[in-house]
Amino acid sequence: MWPEALEFQIRFDHIKKQNHTGDFWNCGVNFTWSQGPNHSFLAEGSGGKLTPSREGEHRAAENAMVHTLNDQWNECELIVMGDAYAIIKVNGKILNYATQLSKAVGPIAMQAETAEIFYRNLKIKEFAEDRPASEFLQAASPNP
Repeated sequence: MWPEALEFQIRFDHIKKQNHTGDFWNCGVNFTWSQGPNHSFLAEGSGGKLTPSREGEHRAAENAMVHTLNDQWNECELIVMGDAYAIIKVNGKILNYATQLSKAVGPIAMQAETAEIFYRNLKIKEFAEDRPASEFLQAASPNP
């Protein structure tokens, strides 16, 4: 039913008041990830431990309350460089980062989960050559 891919979650659980925007969901793509003490992303330089991916959800940086509400738009950025890395930024903040992906290509799919969602100004930019992750990681703080 689900495509074999690395899923980038865009959702806010209005019942639990918990942000899930920025979570990775493993749909059959293995990767290396830096985990903090509460099973959420924590940059390796901030104390996170590199760990292989597991099935299912890989939470965004803990307490990453960067989403906007009340009729405002979020700017979500997903940077994927083949099988080298994937970075999730929301409103300029790095929420998740994975390396050593087991797939270099795959589908781009969108879904609405638990609530209606709207998109605008979608852009896809292809790079002529691979670029180092540090180029994108330097532009924002690793954890909000």
